[in-house]
Amino acid sequence: MKIDKRKDILFYDSDWNGHHSEFILHLINFFEKTLDNHKNCQVFFLLNPKMKEHINIKQINICQINYLNDANIEIVTKKQHSLIRGYREWGFLKKFINRHQINHVFLMYIDLYLFKIGFLKNQNISISGIQFLPYFRMPQNSKRQRLRRTWHSWKIKWAARNENLKTVSILNDHLSVNELNRFEWHNNLFKYLPDPINFLNERIEIERIQMELNSLRRDKFTLLVFGHISMRKNIFNIMRALRLLEPNIQDKLQLLIVGEVDLTYQNIFEQLISDFVKDVPNLLILKIEKFVTVSEMNYIFEQSDYLLMPYTNAYKSSGIIGLAAKHEKLIIGPNTGVMHDLIQDYKLGLTVNPYDVNELKSVIELLGNNEERQLKSDFDRYIEERKPTEFSKTIFNVLLSYF
Repeated sequence: MKIDKRKDILFYDSDWNGHHSEFILHLINFFEKTLDNHKNCQVFFLLNPKMKEHINIKQINICQINYLNDANIEIVTKKQHSLIRGYREWGFLKKFINRHQINHVFLMYIDLYLFKIGFLKNQNISISGIQFLPYFRMPQNSKRQRLRRTWHSWKIKWAARNENLKTVSILNDHLSVNELNRFEWHNNLFKYLPDPINFLNERIEIERIQMELNSLRRDKFTLLVFGHISMRKNIFNIMRALRLLEPNIQDKLQLLIVGEVDLTYQNIFEQLISDFVKDVPNLLILKIEKFVTVSEMNYIFEQSDYLLMPYTNAYKSSGIIGLAAKHEKLIIGPNTGVMHDLIQDYKLGLTVNPYDVNELKSVIELLGNNEERQLKSDFDRYIEERKPTEFSKTIFNVLLSYF
């Protein structure tokens, strides 16, 4: 599909770690490969400069890569309420939009700016973005949970007052998209977006991670907890389940935890590990508390046997599911939310009640006894539907419909 007249599109992301950098890389690679189809389009990127340290960002003809300056970064990194951060970021973002006469802005993390978008009037730009905290599947079991769901529901409804808000994309969740459009959004505001899988299999500078994993035993099953370490990872109940295992099962397992630890969770996490090591010395725990490169990530997944993902509040998708499928590693995931649906639909592993320690213990026991191998997983179909080109093409085709 070609654009008949010149249109300027801005992709904006003020964060850099994890999927943030990968999503930007997928989009730039897409534009490079489809350059001839978009000669009448100028694509701008405004990014966190830290992205340059983690991905190889190419300059191509139709793309102009720009980075936030020090004053912008100070706003992004300052400890403040997300509403205030989004409001302040829009200030310098608006200046960039005006300077370059942008027609459409695509926000890679639109959640931060929903409140501000609702106030915008008489703007000559259309707006789209990816929402990472869709409210439809949020639990409502307690007053606090109901208030949280109501807050997120109100924010998107407030933003939708602005007729220039064209599309809100939700990753991997057909159900939420269909139900929200069916019951509340008759203009089909929500769109399904496949969560892309990074297919890079590079092996660059992995010597350090090889040394860090050197203490892992080859004769044991490695259970991996991967990604940003916070309360949501449910490490407390994972530890409780591992404690309940018979010693002969514990002897067969080792736990690998990799990821940056949330500052609010650091002390709790360290205490959990310390107590477990004292009480269960025959089950090795190795923790690597840092952000890892794509090469290191590939190596870590290759050395692991299973992914432990019995997340709490698991109402949204996780890119780690795609990494597990890429490396053909089975998952223990939650029995609710979109993660449950994906694991069940593609037979990617087993699901449990994340709050039921005995159930979690029983499933880990199956792994220790190697009794889950009869599961016929559909890794190939999951991967095929989430190629990076599908992600980028879906976004760009939606944008073209506004021009």
